This record gives sequence, C-alpha cells and structure tokens, in this order.
Amino acid sequence: MKSLSGKVALITGGGTGLGREIALQLADEGMQIAVNYSRSQSAAEQTIADLGELGVKATGHMADLASTEAAITLVDEVIAEYGRLDLLIHNAGVLRFDGLDTLEADHLRLQFEANALAPLLLFVGEPVVGPRSLLDPSGSTPSVGTALH
Repeated sequence: MKSLSGKVALITGGGTGLGREIALQLADEGMQIAVNYSRSQSAAEQTIADLGELGVKATGHMADLASTEAAITLVDEVIAEYGRLDLLIHNAGVLRFDGLDTLEADHLRLQFEANALAPLLLFVGEPVVGPRSLLDPSGSTPSVGTALH
C-alpha cells in the first residue's frame, strides 16, 4: 500500500514545470491532486489527464493568486471538492524584473501579492474573518519557488 494513498495535495502552479513533476510524483504515491493554474489551462488539463492515468483523482482549479479573493477561495474549493487537504505546495510564482530603469510599482505589487501574500492567505484564510484550521497537525506546507517572466 502506498503511504500517501487517499491523502489530498493542492499544488499551486501544478500544471507545468516543477509543479507538474511534483504532482506526478505525489500521484505515483497514491495522493489525490488539486492542480491550480492561472494562465496555462491546456497544460493543466493535460497534467490532470496524466494524473488520472496513474489512478488518482485529480481536478483543476483556476485562480490568479495575485488576487486576494482568489487565493482565499482556492483552498475552500479544494476542501469542498475532496473533504480534506493534507498537503499544500505553493509553487506558483511571479518574477518581473528587467532592470531598475523599467521597474514599476505595479510589477512590485503583483510580485508581492503572488509570492508573499498568497501563501499566507492560502494557509490562514482571510485574517479579518479569522483564521481557518487548514491542515491537521500532521499536515505540511512546503513552499517552493519558480520564476516566471
């Protein structure tokens, strides 16, 4: 029996690159996978199909994590779909920097919201409403990063 069988992982940026590889490895261990994507719908759909071929439940969840509301809602959607969440891997990331002469406040704001604020919101929910208990005490929340241009 696979040690992760029946557990559920949410992987932001899970449709492409490193997120896809993580999803495939976890599915190979029996984990059910919620794949988050923002712009790469067709790649995410292919990843979900590939995960299904490994015999696990896999679903796609479109959410732009630079949006506070989308980040908060994403975890709620996954828990509603699967009834639990055991592992959250924040792999989605944004990097836009072509030099100081082209640096704009909007780019910095986008990077902060997607790379720093989103992981916090995914884990704790809306601070104004009150924290949610996202993971059971044996859960994990690793954060890995990739750069997008």
